Amino acid sequence: VGAAERFELLQLLEGSEHALSADESTWYITWCEEAARLAHGGGAYAAALDLQLRAITQLGPVAWRDQPARMFELHLRAAENALVIDRTGLVDQLLDSAWAHHPTPMERVRAMRVLGNRWWTRQDQRGGIAEMQSLLRELGERFPTKPTGYHVARELMATRMAIRGMEPEQFVTAAPLRDELVRAKLDTMLSAVHLAYTTEPLTHVLLVLR
Repeated sequence: VGAAERFELLQLLEGSEHALSADESTWYITWCEEAARLAHGGGAYAAALDLQLRAITQLGPVAWRDQPARMFELHLRAAENALVIDRTGLVDQLLDSAWAHHPTPMERVRAMRVLGNRWWTRQDQRGGIAEMQSLLRELGERFPTKPTGYHVARELMATRMAIRGMEPEQFVTAAPLRDELVRAKLDTMLSAVHLAYTTEPLTHVLLVLR
């Protein structure tokens, strides 16, 4: 069955999900997820959100016990789409539901970009920075909660030592970063750079250098 036919079948099935058998329900949820990815890729964020919400509803609360990673991913992707179309109340609802089921640190890293945008729109920059610092500690990255000029000076020296002798082209030709833990730390720090820029200048400089 092609993508166009799946979209049409999903439209026809809307409101009749309760009549599906267990096997049919499994296919229905998978099709919703795949169609949502296609819709998001095409810029149809409202349609993608609708499909993700249908998948979440069809899976039901029991899926948090049986398929927690899948449920977290659905909630996160739905929150991203809801944020784009300015449904901030739904963003809060989806993220609060995901957080209530104790996501792993790596899952929380993936959610930091959406959370960063939410903190920004709420003008709760300090709350976002605090979450970043907490997550960094869980990932094993030491980062001062209240940076001083001393911390910035040390970080600047460390940065200069790390890039000493390097040419700009080497940043382009270097091997891709494949260490998942290091990537997680970087993603976490990047998620809060814009928050620190307006409220905590020393934290901002420290993040950029790190």
